[in-house]
Amino acid sequence: MGEVNSILGFKLRKLRVNSNYSQLFVANCLGISRNAYVGWENGTINFTLEQIQRVCEFYNIDIIEFLKEIPSNKNNIL
Repeated sequence: MGEVNSILGFKLRKLRVNSNYSQLFVANCLGISRNAYVGWENGTINFTLEQIQRVCEFYNIDIIEFLKEIPSNKNNIL
């Protein structure tokens, strides 16, 4: 899960920086603490599907597009 979190965190940071938003601004818009948001960007806190959906809605991007290039692990059973 660490590799997936790192990739998602990198994508999240890229979206934020390209939008010229602060971590605090995005965290407030998503209804989470700045510390939690920083954990997402750093890949140290797991994302839920609901959280990924909120991020995609916030940035007005398709969830499939956001999840592209995420490696799948056939051994993981949700």
